Amino acid sequence: MKKIFTTITAFAAIISFCVVLVSWNGIGNEHENLMNDGAPQKVAGDPYGGNKTCATTCHSDGTVTPQTDWITSDIPVNGYVAGTTYNITATVTLANYAMFGFEVSPQNAGDTVVGTLIASAETQLKGTGRYVTQLGTSNTGAGSRSWTFQWTAPATGLGPVTFYGAFLAADESGDDTGDLVYTSTMQVSENLGIGIAPVSSEADINIYPSVSDGQFTLQVGNAQLANNDCNLEIYNMAGAKVYQSKISVLKSNIILPVEAGMYLAWIKTGNTDTLRKIIIK
Repeated sequence: MKKIFTTITAFAAIISFCVVLVSWNGIGNEHENLMNDGAPQKVAGDPYGGNKTCATTCHSDGTVTPQTDWITSDIPVNGYVAGTTYNITATVTLANYAMFGFEVSPQNAGDTVVGTLIASAETQLKGTGRYVTQLGTSNTGAGSRSWTFQWTAPATGLGPVTFYGAFLAADESGDDTGDLVYTSTMQVSENLGIGIAPVSSEADINIYPSVSDGQFTLQVGNAQLANNDCNLEIYNMAGAKVYQSKISVLKSNIILPVEAGMYLAWIKTGNTDTLRKIIIK
C-alpha cells in the first residue's frame, strides 16, 4: 500500500511539473502572439486610450522614450481638406533589432478619434477603426520598419488633428525584458480656406532656421520690396494669427514669443503669396 501511495505521489509531481512548464511557456508565447496579431487597442499613447502604451500593459519596464518625426504624411503644410484621403507613414528605427510593432490613432483636441483610418496590405484596424497597427506578416525589418496606411480627413470644422503613435522594438526573447517602447506624434491643421499654397519658385524668399527657440531671420529680394508691399503673417496650427509685421528691409530679425510647436509663415508680396513652415522648440 505504501508503495502504491509513493508511486501516485511521484506521478502527481510529474504532472504538476508539466503544468508549470506549459504555463511558463504560455507567458512567453503571449508576447509573441501580441506581436503576431498586432497591438491591442488603446496603447498608442493617446488621450482616448488613457495615454497607455504597450510599456504600460505588457512590454519593457514601463520606460517610454519620445521620438520626433516617426509619423509622417503627404498632408500639405497648409492643412488637410475635409473628405480628402492622405497617406500616413509610421516608422520605427533601432539598430540591431529585427522585430517591430506600432499603433497610431488620429484625435482632436477633445480627445475624440476623428477621420477614417484605412488599412493597407501590411496593417490592420483595431477598436472599431480607431487604431491602426501592424500585421503578423509585417513586423520584421533590419534595424527599422515602416508601415503606410491611409486616413480620410473628417468634416470641416474639427480643427487640428494629432496622430498619436506608440512603437515597439522587440528583442525576440519571448518575454518582456529587453523590449523598448517609443512614442511619437504628428499634428496637422485644418485648411481653413486661407487660399494660399506653398510657392517653391520664390527662391529669393527664405526664413531660417526652420527650427529655433523663437528667433528667425526673414530674407527677401529686391523684387519683393519694390512696391513697398511686403508683409509677414504667422499662424499657429489652429489657424489663429500670432504675429504680423510689415517688411521693409532685405533681412529682418523676427522674435516670436509663442509656445513651442509648428507654425506657418505667410509672406505676402503684391500678388505673390509664399508659405513656409517653421518650428519652435
